[in-house]
Amino acid sequence: MAGGDNSGSLFRIGDNVELSRVLGHISVLVVFVIVLEQGLHRLGHHVKRYPKYNEMMSKIYGELMILGLIGLGIKIAKEVAHLDPYSKNMIAVQAADILVFVLALLLILQAISIFLQLRYKNIQIDKAELLSSSRLLEEFERHQRAAGRFSQVVAMCARWFVPAKYRKRCRPVQSSDFEDLAKTRVLRHFFLKMHGLPGPFPFAKYLRQAQENQINHMIEVDISTWVVLLLFGWGLAEATELMEGHGGNPEAEFAVVASLFGLMWFTVALHIVIYCYFTWAIKTLLDAAVGSDWKKEKGSLIKKLHEISRYEEQLPYLAQNAAALDAIASMERVREEKEIQNAQHRPRCHDTGFQVIEALVRRFLRACWPPRQRLPIDSSTPDFGAYTTTRQNVQVHWFSPKPWQFIVMTSLMLNAFCFALFCQCALYQMAELYNKYGFISIVNVPIPFLVNMIILQPHIIRQFILVSSICHIDGDALGEIIDHFTETVRLRAEFKLRVLEHLSHTGATLKVIETAFERQDPHKTGFLEIDQVRLVLGQYGFKLSYFRFSSVTKLLFQLHGTKIKYTDVLNQLSQQEDVRSLYGGSMVLISSEGTLERMSFAPLQSHDAQFVPSPRRTWGVVDTRRSASDQENVIERMVL
Repeated sequence: MAGGDNSGSLFRIGDNVELSRVLGHISVLVVFVIVLEQGLHRLGHHVKRYPKYNEMMSKIYGELMILGLIGLGIKIAKEVAHLDPYSKNMIAVQAADILVFVLALLLILQAISIFLQLRYKNIQIDKAELLSSSRLLEEFERHQRAAGRFSQVVAMCARWFVPAKYRKRCRPVQSSDFEDLAKTRVLRHFFLKMHGLPGPFPFAKYLRQAQENQINHMIEVDISTWVVLLLFGWGLAEATELMEGHGGNPEAEFAVVASLFGLMWFTVALHIVIYCYFTWAIKTLLDAAVGSDWKKEKGSLIKKLHEISRYEEQLPYLAQNAAALDAIASMERVREEKEIQNAQHRPRCHDTGFQVIEALVRRFLRACWPPRQRLPIDSSTPDFGAYTTTRQNVQVHWFSPKPWQFIVMTSLMLNAFCFALFCQCALYQMAELYNKYGFISIVNVPIPFLVNMIILQPHIIRQFILVSSICHIDGDALGEIIDHFTETVRLRAEFKLRVLEHLSHTGATLKVIETAFERQDPHKTGFLEIDQVRLVLGQYGFKLSYFRFSSVTKLLFQLHGTKIKYTDVLNQLSQQEDVRSLYGGSMVLISSEGTLERMSFAPLQSHDAQFVPSPRRTWGVVDTRRSASDQENVIERMVL
C-alpha cells in the first residue's frame, strides 16, 4: 500500500484501502439507503394529496441536495489541490459545511414542530366556522351549565397532553376554548366588512393557507437573513475573544459556551417581545371590531356575538347559501383590486429583507418629492351577497407586513442558528461543564432553543398570520381560496355521481350506506359528526380530506352545529338513484338556460367524475320518456 501525502485520499481505492473493504461498507450503506428511500417514497405518496406539503418536501430535497453537492465539492477540491486535511483552514471549511447542514435540519424540525402544534387549532377553528353565531352562543351557554371549574381545567390540560389525532374527535366547542373561538368569529366578521367579502368566504381556510405559505418560507434562508445571522455570528466571536482575553476570569475556558448561552437567551427575549407586540395588535383589532375596550368592558365580546348573530339572521337565505358563484365573483374582484395596488409598487426582488429596504427608499423619495394627488378610490362595493357594502378600515401602529415578516422569519432562523452553533461549539464541552458546575448547567444550555420552538414560535406564527391577513389581504392565499371554492362547487356536483357509481360498480345499494350510518349512531339520534359522515362516504367512492369535506357539506346540507342529519344525505342519494333507475343508466340534464346534456353512467376510470356541469348553471335530471309535468317535478326535486 502506498503512503505519503495520498494516504488519506478518497479517490485511490486499491491503494489506500482494499476494494473488498469498500464493497462491504457499500453493502451496509445500500441497505440504509433503500430503507430511507422507501420511507420517503411512502411519505411523498401520502403528502401528494396536499400541494403545500408536497411543495415543502420538494424544497427540503432541494436544500439537502445543494448541501450534499457542497460537501462533494469540498472533498474534490481537497483531493485536486492536495490540501492538508488537518490544516485549520480545511477544518474550518468542513465545520462550516456541517454547521450549514445542521442549520437546514433544524429549520425543517422547527417547521414541522410549528405545523403539528397549529394543526389542532386549525381543525378547531374550522369546526367552529361550521357553527352559526347563534349556535356558537347556544353551545357556550350549554357548556357553562354542564361544565364546572374542574372540567374546564381538564379541558385546558387536554389541549397540551392529548395527541391531536384523538383531540380532533372531541367536541369542537369547549368552555375553556370559547374565548378564542369568539375572538375568531368577531375578527372574521370584521375582516369581511373591512374588505367587502361575501358571507360564504372560508375565513378559516384563508388563515390556514396563509399559515402554510409562511411555514414553507421558513425552510428557505434569504440572502438578507444570512447577512443578519453572520453579523450575530461575528458578534459572538468578538464576545468570546473578549472573555478569553481576561485570563483571571474563571469562565474563560468556557467562553464560547457562556457567549452562546447569552445569545440564546437574547433570542428568547426577542421572541417574547414579538409575542407581546402581536398580542397587543390582536387586542387593537378586537377593540376596533367590538367598538370598545373588550377587556375592560366585560361581556362586550358576547354582546358583539349577539349583534353578529342578528346580522346573519337578517341576511337573505340566498346570500348565505346559494350564491356560491356570486361569492367567487366577489372574491375575484377583491383579488383584482389587490393586484392593481401591488402593480403600482411591485418589488424588484424576491428577498424579503431587500424588499423592506426598497420600500424604505421608496418612502424616503416619496417624502422628498411628493407624487401628484390621485382621485380617491370609491370604498363602496357591489353587493355580491357580501357581508356589507361599506368597507371599514383600521390601522395597527408600527405594523407593516413585509418588515414584520422579515423580523419573525429572522428570529426563527436565529434560534436554529444558535442551536447549530451549540452543536458545533459547546456540545463537546458538556462533560467538562457537568464535572465543574453540575447537572443543572448542562440542562440550562438547550432550554432557550426548546422554549422558543415549542412554546413561543407557534403562538407568534399564528398571531402574525392573523394580524397580517386581516389588515392586508394576502393575494396568494386569496387566489388559492378562489381555486378551492371553485373546486368545492365542482365537488358538490360530483358528490352523487361518485357514490352512485361506486354502488353501481360493486352491486351494492343505499341500504349498505344507511346501515353504516346507523352503526355510527348507537343512540339513534339521527345525527352524525361531519367527520363520521366523511369516513363512511369515503368507503363508497367519495374520499376527501376533513377540511375539503367540511367545505362541501356547507354547500350541500343544512348543518346542525357540526353535525349532519344523515337522512338528508340518504335523501340526496336516493333521489338521483330513483331517477336513474327509470331509464337504464342514462339521464338528461336540463340547465336553467334550457340547454340539454345527456349523461351516461358508465363506471368511472379515475378519481374524477366524467361529467362536470357548468358551474354557472342549475341542473335537473329528467327522463325524456315522461310527460312535461312529471319532468318539471323531477327537476324541482333534483336542483342542487
